[in-house]
Amino acid sequence: MSGMGFREVLKMNKKEWERSLTSGRSSPMLTNLGVISPYPLLFGETVIKDAYLVTPAFHTPAFMLGISTYQETLTLTAGYYEPAIRKENVDCLLGLVAGELISCHDS
Repeated sequence: MSGMGFREVLKMNKKEWERSLTSGRSSPMLTNLGVISPYPLLFGETVIKDAYLVTPAFHTPAFMLGISTYQETLTLTAGYYEPAIRKENVDCLLGLVAGELISCHDS
């Protein structure tokens, strides 16, 4: 998309979204929401124990998996709409991804 103007990119995105709506299929999206902080955050005297960012929910058929990190803890979140995408399937996917990440860490 390098060298494309805003209107060209917008037109391309609209065309792809229409194709997704017509077919009922969409490429899954993955976003690295980044490191929130490698050190504990403080609000006054209160130390924040856990923090994570949540991916936005996209209308079906879109699906987004997001990753954020706080104090060396990686959190996976998913944005989707039921009933087109079932929670059980998302839980299964997150479990598989977590298992793969754990196996990489242990090796």
